[in-house]
Amino acid sequence: MNKMIMVKIEKVTFEEWKKAYDGDYDLRKEFMNADVVAKIDDHNAIIVANITNEETMQKVMEERIPEISEEMGLEHTIYKIVRQ
Repeated sequence: MNKMIMVKIEKVTFEEWKKAYDGDYDLRKEFMNADVVAKIDDHNAIIVANITNEETMQKVMEERIPEISEEMGLEHTIYKIVRQ
């Protein structure tokens, strides 16, 4: 299932957030592949990815993301991409 994730980054720059994102590669590969990250500006990004394990993604969003969200000022909005 393809998803698009809008990431709002309030307390750090895109580059600082991207380092943390890249550092979680081993964790991300447990539930997604073919991810593409696009920089909108210094405080916003879009991730498009194929989600391979929805349950693991939910677990990561509940456990790992809160660890860094406060420090980086992150807000995620997740959209399901449906092809018609």
